[in-house]
Amino acid sequence: MSSIQKDIAKQEDEEREDDEEKVFWTEENFVPGPERKRARLVMPGTKSSNVALNELLQSTNTEVISINQSDLTAGAQLELIKSVTSDDSQYRPKSTDDDPGKLAHRKHQITWLAHQAQENEMELGKRWAEARRNKASNRAKYGF
Repeated sequence: MSSIQKDIAKQEDEEREDDEEKVFWTEENFVPGPERKRARLVMPGTKSSNVALNELLQSTNTEVISINQSDLTAGAQLELIKSVTSDDSQYRPKSTDDDPGKLAHRKHQITWLAHQAQENEMELGKRWAEARRNKASNRAKYGF
């Protein structure tokens, strides 16, 4: 063997010894698979993520606020059973330009029917809201 090959062999042996010294896991503390990362976080000498997060928040004077979905959607159920329009003050003046006329009414033309549907839209909305409210109260009352 040449001296160069001996030097290379020595270096490889030294690297193997260094690698053996750097072994972090032994048979007693070996953790397989995904649990390995969690195990490293709780090993002595390492900080858990909660501690690091708390230190970060304390250093920046930031306050953490907890928000619950139930707090944000507290009135949603009431809005569903409430009337679509609560007051009758939304008066729309009858426009003569839109009026299809008596002939369209007499012949039941689609323009007259569409005009009637637009006029009765608010009343229908109120009826539907009242029906939902009655349905919800009956469910609560009778349990179905």
